[in-house]
Amino acid sequence: AIGLVQQLINRPELSSLPLLVLANKKDIGIIKCKDVEKALGVDTLKTRKWEIQEICAVSGEGVAEGQIWLVDNILN
Repeated sequence: AIGLVQQLINRPELSSLPLLVLANKKDIGIIKCKDVEKALGVDTLKTRKWEIQEICAVSGEGVAEGQIWLVDNILN
């Protein structure tokens, strides 16, 4: 699945769009943003705005912050 996501991230026709990755399971500490960043290779994106937002899907924690970031970056 990571390979498919990496292909999508690197598609030229999507390069001008902001990228938001929602990293679920914040409540149990399964994954860290730096791990997701490296696994997907987003740290190599130099001209694209991107954000990795840790979230908890059960409580909704972090979801609103991610949505706000995305809207702000689409409008700018």
